[in-house]
Amino acid sequence: MNVAKFFADGFKRIYSGKDSLGRNLVLFILAGIISWVSTRFDLITSAVQGVSAPDMLGNFGFLLGTLIIGIYLCGYCFNFMHNCYEEGEDNILPAINLTPYKTFFNVLPLLFVWGIYLVVLTIISIAAKGVSPILGALVFIFIALLSAFMQYIYVIYAKDFRKKGLFNPVLPFKCARYSLGEYVLSALLMVASYLVVFLAVVALIIILTLLGSNFVTISYVTGILGGYVALILQLVFSYMLVHVYLEKVRPNSVVAEE
Repeated sequence: MNVAKFFADGFKRIYSGKDSLGRNLVLFILAGIISWVSTRFDLITSAVQGVSAPDMLGNFGFLLGTLIIGIYLCGYCFNFMHNCYEEGEDNILPAINLTPYKTFFNVLPLLFVWGIYLVVLTIISIAAKGVSPILGALVFIFIALLSAFMQYIYVIYAKDFRKKGLFNPVLPFKCARYSLGEYVLSALLMVASYLVVFLAVVALIIILTLLGSNFVTISYVTGILGGYVALILQLVFSYMLVHVYLEKVRPNSVVAEE
């Protein structure tokens, strides 16, 4: 399969079709708010050795708002992956409504269990390192691979929003068995994309500096733009993985479908 084609198609379907401008604008605002709050706290912690209790209480509203938005965007990404299975419409960005919250709480048990798997493996890795550095390194490599291939669990879930059969800890590796090359190519495209974004951010910093912008302004501008771009790249990566799953994994029936 042509992974690069799906990489380009992902951008095309995000930015084309009915209401794409409005939906992207909302995503820009939501991602921007999270980045703004994150940058704010980075600047605070850089300016002082520690944040006092009154400061933390005063910024509690920002933290709570960020959590609410983060939950929304998490659910939104799952709804986006669900739309990636549909070939009929140009614009696959979900409508802006409250559905992502329902999606998030539905998938929460899946996220929790796979998070527990990673925690347990991390503890095992630490213990193994105490026995043998080589053994600890091997367990760490296993954790890294599992973390990467876990994306397939979420891709499969997003198809019908069913969790049945998705708690199997070896399932990610079953998926990777039939699609390792395509997965690696998709990941390399993402790495290249983030490198381009990094260079663009460096260029933007230089331009803003030459225009006389101060450090705080530059931090907010680059943080907000970077947050939105990172979200879009994650959506494009999800789009590619959905099609890798459809073409390489699903035909081999690694998960029983009703």
